[in-house]
Amino acid sequence: MSKIRFTLVRHGESAFNSMNLVQGHMNPGLSTLGCNQAELIGKRLQNEKYDFVYTSDLKRACHTAEIILRRNQETKIQPTQDARLREVNLGIWQGWPISVLRGTLAQLKIPMAEFEFEDGESRDQLLTRAVSFIDDLCLTCLTNTTNQSTNPSSVNILLVVHGFLIKELVDYFLSKCSSTRDSNHDKIPNGSISIFEAILQGGSLDDVKCDVICDISHLTNV
Repeated sequence: MSKIRFTLVRHGESAFNSMNLVQGHMNPGLSTLGCNQAELIGKRLQNEKYDFVYTSDLKRACHTAEIILRRNQETKIQPTQDARLREVNLGIWQGWPISVLRGTLAQLKIPMAEFEFEDGESRDQLLTRAVSFIDDLCLTCLTNTTNQSTNPSSVNILLVVHGFLIKELVDYFLSKCSSTRDSNHDKIPNGSISIFEAILQGGSLDDVKCDVICDISHLTNV
C-alpha cells in the first residue's frame, strides 16, 4: 500500500490558443506566452521529485514538460509519451475558429459535452482512454513498489496534458473522493495545476483527496 500523488498540468498557451482556433489532435507548438507559462510552472514545481512523468505525444504538452523539468533539480527522469493522453479528437472542427464552433452550438442549443463531433470522439471515448491510462499507471506503480526491497511510502506522478482530458480526469477523481468539494472546472486554463492524492491498494485507488483544482496563482507575472 502506497500513497500516490497526481499533479495534472495543462500545457502552456499554444499558437492555436493564441489565435482562438480549435485544436484537438492538431499539433501546434507553444506560443511565447506559453513558454513563459511553462517556466513559471517549472518554478513552482522545481523542488518536487517525480517518480513518473507522462505527457501526450503532442508538441504543446511535450515542450511544456521539457521546460518544467529543465528547472527541476530533483527529478532525473525524462517524460514518457502516451497517445492516450492526447486532447479530445474534435474531428472536422479542428483548425476552425472557436467562435464558429460556439456559434453553431448556440444555434443548436447543445452543450459542447453533448455535441457529436463528426470524425471525432465522444466524451465517453475520451474518458475511457484516460481511465485506461490511469489503470495501467496504477499497475505499473504497484509492480515497481512490489519489486523493490523497501516499498516507498509515496509515489509522485506528473502528467502534462490537455484541457478536455484534465476535465475528465478531475471528474473521475472527484467521483472517488470521500468528501465532496465545490469546484468550477468547466474551463481548464493554460498552465493550471490540479493535484489529487490517493491510496494505491491492490492496483486500485482508494481514499482519494483533492488538494487543488485549476490553480493558476503561479501565473500572476505573465
